[in-house]
Amino acid sequence: MKYAGFVEKTTPTGGKAKYAIFLDGNEILTGAEGETVANRFTVIEIGLESVTVSAKGSSATQRIPLQSN
Repeated sequence: MKYAGFVEKTTPTGGKAKYAIFLDGNEILTGAEGETVANRFTVIEIGLESVTVSAKGSSATQRIPLQSN
């Protein structure tokens, strides 16, 4: 799985929400901080150059760096 970047959306109340974009083979997955993606991992923190995730049911975290290709 690759971290391809993120998009930021303005909510109806004027707040901001970030969604990480992941590439998993031919599949494009998205998730906000705190959301479970593909029933496999939870997005912990979304950054400019990396995203931090944890496997479902685990407290250990993993940093996935941004990949341009």
